[in-house]
Amino acid sequence: MPKLALTFYSLLDIPVSDIMACYQLAERSGFDYGVMSESAGRDAMVILTHAASQTHSLKLGTNIVPIYVRSPMQMAASALTLTEISAGRFKILGLGTSYRQRVEAWFGTSFQRPAARTKEYIEVLRSLLAGGSVNYQGEFFNIKDYPPLTDKPLDIPIYLGVTGPKMRHLTGQVADGVILNSLSTPQFVRESIELIEQGASAASRRLSDIEIGASIVFSASDDRSQALEAAKRGMMFYIIYPEFDPIVRTTRFMSEIQALREAYWSGNVARAYEILTEPIVDAFVVFGTPSECRQKLNEYRAAGLELMVIRSCVDKINGMQAVVQNIEALKGYSQQTR
Repeated sequence: MPKLALTFYSLLDIPVSDIMACYQLAERSGFDYGVMSESAGRDAMVILTHAASQTHSLKLGTNIVPIYVRSPMQMAASALTLTEISAGRFKILGLGTSYRQRVEAWFGTSFQRPAARTKEYIEVLRSLLAGGSVNYQGEFFNIKDYPPLTDKPLDIPIYLGVTGPKMRHLTGQVADGVILNSLSTPQFVRESIELIEQGASAASRRLSDIEIGASIVFSASDDRSQALEAAKRGMMFYIIYPEFDPIVRTTRFMSEIQALREAYWSGNVARAYEILTEPIVDAFVVFGTPSECRQKLNEYRAAGLELMVIRSCVDKINGMQAVVQNIEALKGYSQQTR
C-alpha cells in the first residue's frame, strides 16, 4: 500500500519554522516521511538535521540532492551524520542530476554523461557507506586510500530522482528506489516501471527490490479555483524545462507545452499562464477538492506507485496554509488504503 512523504522546495518561499510545523503536522496525520529537496537557497541536510530534533517517528530523506553540487565523500559524511543524529530515521538518500540548464548556469559545472556519472557516484557512495578505506578508479572519480567513514556498514537506501529513459533503466540496475520526477502522470509511472524492471533484470535483480515512488505536485482546497491557480504556479516551475518531455509525451499536450515554453523563455510569462488551461493542468497535477485529490491519487496507486511524495504548490502567495490544507486533505490516507 502507498506510503506518504511530505516534501519542500529548497527555495526561500516559507520560513524554516513553518517547514518544521508542517513536518510535525504530517507526523501527527499519518505521513511516513518528511523529505527535503535541494537546488538553490537552502541546504537539505541542515533542514533535515533540524527536523530530526523537531519530530519523533517521522522518517527523513532527500528528494533530491543533485550529485553535481556535492562530492560522494561529502554526501556520505552528511548521510552518516544525519543517520546518527536522527537515531536511524534517515531512510531515503534521494539523488539526481537536476537539469542541464540549472547545472551549467547555476552550478557552473559541465553536464556531461549524467547516467554514467550517476552510476559511478553511487558505486563510490556505497563503498564509503560500507566502511573501510576506499579506492576507486573510474571515468569521473579517482580515489586513493580514502579513510573509513564508519566502523560498521551502514545500509542507507539510495533512491534516484529520474525522468529520462537511461536514468530510469539505471535505477533498476543500481538503486533501492525511484522518485519519478514531479508532474509524472499515471501512464508515465506505468512506462517507468517497465524500464526499471528491464534495468533490474539486466543486473540480475528483481523489480520488487526497487520501491516505486514519484513526486506529485499537489494542490487541495475546498475552493477549487484557488487550488487550480496554485497548481498552475506549481506546474510552471517545472514544465518550462525540456527534460520533462518524456512525461509530456504520455499526454496529448506536447504542442501546447512547446508553445508555453516559447512564450515563457521569450519573456511573455502572462501568455505562458494563459496556455495552462484546466485540462492541461489536470494531466500533470493532482488538484481540486480533498475528495477529488484522493481519487486522483488512487489512479497513481493503480498504476503501481508505492511512495507518494507530496510536493505542495507553496509560494509566497499562499505560504504555509497551502501545505496545511494538503496535509489535512490526506490525513489518514496512507492507513486507509493499507
